[in-house]
Amino acid sequence: MNTKNTISENVAVVRSGVTTTTGVLFLLGAITGSLVLAGTKLGLYSHAPGCGVDSGCNAIASGPWGSIPGLRWPVSFIGVAWFGALLGVWLCRASLLHRFSLIVRLGVAGSCGFFIVMFFIGHFCVWCAVAHVCNICFWVVVEFSSRKCLPSCNSDGSKACPVRPFVLYFVLITAVLGITQFWSGSFQQKTDELAGRVNVGEILAGNANGSTLRLLESRRQFGPQGAPVEIVIFTDYQCPDCKRYEKELAKIVENRDDVSLSVKHFPMCADCNTFMNGRTLHGNACWAARAVEAAAILDGQSGWERMHTWMFEQGGSFTDQTFEADLLGLGFDPAIFVPLMMSDETLILVQDDVKDAVELGISFTPMVFINGVEYLWYYKGQQEPIPSLVEKAASAVKNGGGVTAPLNAAGKLYGDWRRGKVYSPPGGEGLAWRGTGPVEIIVWGDYQEPYTKELNSEIAVLLERYGDKVSFAFRYFPIDESCNSGVSGYTIKNEGSCYLSKLVEAVFVMGGVDARWEMHDWIMSQGRPINPGVATAFAAGIVKEDTKTVRAVTNSAEVGNRMRLDILSKNQVRKRGVPTLTIGGKLVPKWRDDSVDAQTLLQGIVDEAGSEPTSK
Repeated sequence: MNTKNTISENVAVVRSGVTTTTGVLFLLGAITGSLVLAGTKLGLYSHAPGCGVDSGCNAIASGPWGSIPGLRWPVSFIGVAWFGALLGVWLCRASLLHRFSLIVRLGVAGSCGFFIVMFFIGHFCVWCAVAHVCNICFWVVVEFSSRKCLPSCNSDGSKACPVRPFVLYFVLITAVLGITQFWSGSFQQKTDELAGRVNVGEILAGNANGSTLRLLESRRQFGPQGAPVEIVIFTDYQCPDCKRYEKELAKIVENRDDVSLSVKHFPMCADCNTFMNGRTLHGNACWAARAVEAAAILDGQSGWERMHTWMFEQGGSFTDQTFEADLLGLGFDPAIFVPLMMSDETLILVQDDVKDAVELGISFTPMVFINGVEYLWYYKGQQEPIPSLVEKAASAVKNGGGVTAPLNAAGKLYGDWRRGKVYSPPGGEGLAWRGTGPVEIIVWGDYQEPYTKELNSEIAVLLERYGDKVSFAFRYFPIDESCNSGVSGYTIKNEGSCYLSKLVEAVFVMGGVDARWEMHDWIMSQGRPINPGVATAFAAGIVKEDTKTVRAVTNSAEVGNRMRLDILSKNQVRKRGVPTLTIGGKLVPKWRDDSVDAQTLLQGIVDEAGSEPTSK
């Protein structure tokens, strides 16, 4: 009888151990999913690994469901703290199963609610799903456990309530996350504050030479002509940020008699903006701009103001079915208005503004100039609110300041690099460098992408001329969903680029730096598409191994992890765009432009970067 009891007790212990381990694994999975999402809020990367800018993860984490309303506390932080607290209680076994299951059920209700949210908003977040599926699986383990209660962690054998330790763990983990978030943001905040002070100083300086001021001249404006403070905005009627800034600026003009606001067009639509290179972000933006111009032609300033205001209220959208009624409500005859709007006259007016914008180096909206100086709202560096800055600008004019001529397109290319922050993406210590100079040039690219090949050729010329001044590293960002799910929103994808990237890294592992660059150069010299079998045979010849061995190393976990680290690091520097280029750790937002030769731009940046300290 005693033997049977002993066997039963041993079986119970084994079952208990298996149940505990299973629960731990599911909780670790839930914590991992939450931590990956939390990384975007801790400054580890721009968006979660494997999730592009257009992904469901990014849409949810950055949207209204990604944080607690009013508190701006990330939901991912709550997930990490919740699942971490569950793990602490589960390992400690400081609960009655019934009481502990109540906490678990509450968490499962939240998980089910989150799946419902994802369904109705139409976004699927893979890391959210990992966390919540693991949480539901943990609940199943708890509910169907054969144990009636979990052993107590109290020394006297009493059974403790799980609420207190759960709350304690939750608070401790939350505190750690909060401190980490504050610490990670401190350096960027200092950088932003410095950029803001420099920007404000430039606006207040007022040293004009007039060379580019003509590009800010506008046909229409709010406020008095010749106002001491002149604000110009290049806008797109379907751009949410444009609407927000236009509303704020219009209110300033309404409340002051020394400020004017001029409005110029830059529709992010290829129908009228040839500089979009065929891309269209806002499908009705051109028609919205042309409608505003038609209103101005027919009814002057009054017509322009009515249509401009209405168009922003509508978000730049209107339909053929309702537009005639809308025009009648605005005081226009549709029979006259619509043909004029569709005529070349309005198209030319919009395109004239676009040409001015391009000469100023503008490639997105809104772009705001205050007394000739670009207001760097998109750098998040300005700590000065616009109303306060306008007040200071007005005072500066009274004290002898004036209008500053804005940078031209070429100057803006240098300026955008110059005022950028220095990035230190992960994986830099294991790179293969070409050249030994102090100025680091890093390119993230795809071996089958045309612009990547073009930039690689430009850098090859740069290396010949500045061999002792620069060093070059190429990092992988294949536009191929087989290894990079973040490119799902890209129009053109390059099948096989994942394999080519891993193949180059495999040659690096097997043959060292020189072999790696030989493989890199060979791939860059090939046309598209590149035959993987031919590439593997060439790699085998470099490392003096058979193709089977080369393929094995190429498909190894080590090589795959190295490539994924490059993908992750690129996303920290820039979410969209291939190739991505940094010089001296700073992003070069645009290296290819009609305003300046690429080689001239790169050499100019290298010359300037050579006088700055580097990390290499």
